[in-house]
Amino acid sequence: MRQINKPFLLIFLICTGVIAYAYFSQYSMHATPCPLCIVQRLVLIAVGLLALIFGLCGVSGLFNKIISIIIGGITAFGIHIAMRHLHMMNLPPDQQPLSCPMPLDVQFQRLPFSSFLHYVLQGDAECGKVNWLVFGMRGPTAMIVVCCIILLILIYNIFRKIK
Repeated sequence: MRQINKPFLLIFLICTGVIAYAYFSQYSMHATPCPLCIVQRLVLIAVGLLALIFGLCGVSGLFNKIISIIIGGITAFGIHIAMRHLHMMNLPPDQQPLSCPMPLDVQFQRLPFSSFLHYVLQGDAECGKVNWLVFGMRGPTAMIVVCCIILLILIYNIFRKIK
């Protein structure tokens, strides 16, 4: 019988908690997510789902290391997006990108996928607004902290001895 990979399950729990808080903020506190916020959510959902799947499968050995590196790469992409988001928040108002009046779901339906993806990853003026805090930090800063914690767990998972 394979042993459950506890570090992966811990990562799943962290991602689940963060995503639950994000949706709570959106629907209870009316914090509307910007395009970069949505991308950060998708990163955490992907990381959480992969961690759950491979945590329950009980991967070990070289496969454990490979999966940890893949999840780490996705997590590093999340840090990159959060850093871009922080950069946009710190831009002067006259240097921020223009806002697009179309909601994301309408853009997804009307734009070619590559254009939609470029727009979402680029961000818009909404991404530069600071309208909520998590434990006293801006949302992207909290995302960076969470991703760094996940990376530390992954590093531990790569170098730990599995019995």
